[in-house]
Amino acid sequence: MNKITIFCLALLTAACNTNNQQKQQNTTIIAIDPTKDENTLVIDEQAVAQTIALETTDVALLGEINKLQIVNKKLYVADREITEAIFCFDENGKFLYKIDAAGQGPGQYSELDDFAVNSQTDEVVILDADQLKVIFYKQGKFTHEVRLTNDLSFISYSQNGFVGATNYCSNKECNHLFFYDTQFKQIGQALPFTYNSKNIEWDLTLPLYTSFEGTFYTQDFSNTIQLVNNNKVTDFVTIDFGK
Repeated sequence: MNKITIFCLALLTAACNTNNQQKQQNTTIIAIDPTKDENTLVIDEQAVAQTIALETTDVALLGEINKLQIVNKKLYVADREITEAIFCFDENGKFLYKIDAAGQGPGQYSELDDFAVNSQTDEVVILDADQLKVIFYKQGKFTHEVRLTNDLSFISYSQNGFVGATNYCSNKECNHLFFYDTQFKQIGQALPFTYNSKNIEWDLTLPLYTSFEGTFYTQDFSNTIQLVNNNKVTDFVTIDFGK
């Protein structure tokens, strides 16, 4: 039987206190002393952990958990490599359905690169970066797909639309973030950069994520967590490691 432990707490960097924490404009700066063996952060909010036993059936066998989203009391679990599927469970771990559509045709993905859930409609949107498309599913059933004009590596649902993130670029104008409406029509972009194929930036495991506090983005090799809100990007928390 698969089990998953969920930790419900405020964003660590926003909810912790330390003697070296300070504010600079609207950005929280947490200073880390590299000369100390340990730097202690005290969490204001008490962490609440809940272990949920996931129902195991012939069609609900998880290989590994690459991403978990909790939306409207449902658990969405992505297994990118082994089963190449997304599993949906209710809040008690009862299996509801799965999206298992690996392939090259309409409604299928050659790679399950990422997924996001529209919290207003419960639609699951899968990113297939290889085929440059996003695929929409409702209750596990394919509804439609949208072709992309930009290379994306990660997607997330934020407020009333989607956000896409990338370190790659095949166009003249390159941006790390792209903003889309609920049907993945592009409505904006942010964080321009100059792409150099000889200077590859390795993708973080999860640089773009949405919690109950908002959508957050962290660039590679950056010590700053940025808040993505209303198609704008602002610095949220910076970890100061000293000189």
